[in-house]
Amino acid sequence: MDTVSRGFSILELLIALAIGSLVMAAVIITALGDQSSILSGDANADAVALGQNIIEEIQSLGRQDFNLVNPTTTKHVLGNVTLTANTQVELLSDGVTKVVTSTISWLSDAHHTLSSTFKTIVTNPDSGSPSSCGSMITADWSRARMSAPFDIGQSVSGGNPITEIAIFNKRLFVTTSNTRGHNDDFYIYDASINPITPAFVTSLDTNTVTPGLHSIAIASTSAAVYAFVANGNTSNWSTCNPSVSCAQVQVLNITNPLAPALVTNYKIPATTTPFVVGSGGQGVPNTLVYKNGYLFVGLSKTGSGPEFIILDVGAGSGSPGNPRYKGSYTVGRAVNSIFVQNGYAYLATADNTREVIELDITNPAMPVFIAAFDTPGASGFGGGNTLTGVGVKLYLGRNYVSGAPEWYALDTTNPTALTLLGSRDPGVNPATESINGIVVRDFIAFVVMTQSFQIWDIGNPGSITPLISFNLSGNGASGAAIGCNDNYMYIGSYRTSNEKGVIYTLYP
Repeated sequence: MDTVSRGFSILELLIALAIGSLVMAAVIITALGDQSSILSGDANADAVALGQNIIEEIQSLGRQDFNLVNPTTTKHVLGNVTLTANTQVELLSDGVTKVVTSTISWLSDAHHTLSSTFKTIVTNPDSGSPSSCGSMITADWSRARMSAPFDIGQSVSGGNPITEIAIFNKRLFVTTSNTRGHNDDFYIYDASINPITPAFVTSLDTNTVTPGLHSIAIASTSAAVYAFVANGNTSNWSTCNPSVSCAQVQVLNITNPLAPALVTNYKIPATTTPFVVGSGGQGVPNTLVYKNGYLFVGLSKTGSGPEFIILDVGAGSGSPGNPRYKGSYTVGRAVNSIFVQNGYAYLATADNTREVIELDITNPAMPVFIAAFDTPGASGFGGGNTLTGVGVKLYLGRNYVSGAPEWYALDTTNPTALTLLGSRDPGVNPATESINGIVVRDFIAFVVMTQSFQIWDIGNPGSITPLISFNLSGNGASGAAIGCNDNYMYIGSYRTSNEKGVIYTLYP
């Protein structure tokens, strides 16, 4: 009986131990599961915080410059978890809205990919006209191709070199000089169907004399779409009366691209403020920029009076059909290019000690000098020629100068001191190579020069990497202007033999 009793007790003990082992295993599994859930919850909280920070940063960048909102991929190590943030950006067809999607992903302890997604919309109310050139790089431009050139004005034998290309709503608006007299100087091409070889729409002769047009700026308003064009007439501003042959600015209504119409001829006042006078090429407009109801005009050196002019064309009492003088600044040299952003105007000038001038235009009636930048080089050469910017970076292209670069990247973070970030000598035919046009998209620069077109990686402005180059001079052409539409770059040029305007299309 004792034996039976002991056996039963041993059996009970074995059963109890087995049950205890199962319970302990369950406790351990439950504890580990709870710990994994805690870790997963922490990662999710970190992902939410990171996603919110990225969205806030994107919104801040958009307020600074719409062109800073671009796709990115970054990794963030938080303890034992690595979060990957992939941000995609889509430019909508209106040209002023970007949809930003940021996905934060990470691996769980079970090696499952988990993710959280965040979205926001960034708009560009600061833009005078919708952009057709998205800032995002969506293709491999190191493998770009160049089309055969197409002629501007098929019936024109020559004498219409391209001066500028503006693009709006998938249409190219092209201005040309008129060196041989009475050619059309304003052309419209449609790139919506065949972007490589846009279709001719119409053309217009805005002048009854030879100089043609030097620049164009497009403004889209609630009422209409306008093109402001810089008239190249070399009038005597003291004596002439406003007309097609006596106007620095002409305004065209291009709402119907099939029938552009002249709205008005505007002459900058010569007998009242700002007293712009001159003749024989003095006080002729070189460049135009439209921004928020103002038209910014850069003139060749005047006989007397300022070379930088601000016109009210909609911000106040003025309108596109009735421009009104607002403010000005005397440079003492030609203003060849203008870039306007966040209350500042940056001027590329022919002053060889101040190739870049920065003005505070918070009060457009009274521009105030802030800073200047002097590029190296011999006196009389290398004046500022073209200017653009993204965020706090400013990019200057200048005319050829011996023994010094023609490309400069400047930091504008401190408005009172323009700081050099890097420079580059294009190194192609250096005896004649000037930079005539620049487009910057994210970390890629598209650069038009006298004899070539080059694409550079400028992610590190101090160490620029050339990606690809195209020789224009080998085709008997000279580079003069650039326009951008989606993933197509249009290089305005002319044949050196007869000054016939042509356009090359570049695409990845």
